[in-house]
Amino acid sequence: MSEITPLVNQISEKIDRLNSKLIATREQKATLEKMIGELSSKLERSQLEIESLTEENGKLKVAGSISGSSGHGKEVKLKINELVREIDKCIALLNG
Repeated sequence: MSEITPLVNQISEKIDRLNSKLIATREQKATLEKMIGELSSKLERSQLEIESLTEENGKLKVAGSISGSSGHGKEVKLKINELVREIDKCIALLNG
């Protein structure tokens, strides 16, 4: 019996250490999951902002071309043609 007691104590200590590590790992996991959620939200907001700024940049280029400040007549014609095609598609969908 006296030989079993130290073994039981060692096993008990190891179990305690494993429980402590398990708790710490779960806390770390929760922290990392929260961080992932925050970063995902930030990434989504950034992507939306990029899309918005890209669209605005395109509009500003067209506006600048129309005003003649940059002298890009071809670019204006291409944009107008693109918009006309878009309008035609919409009309076709409405008539279809």
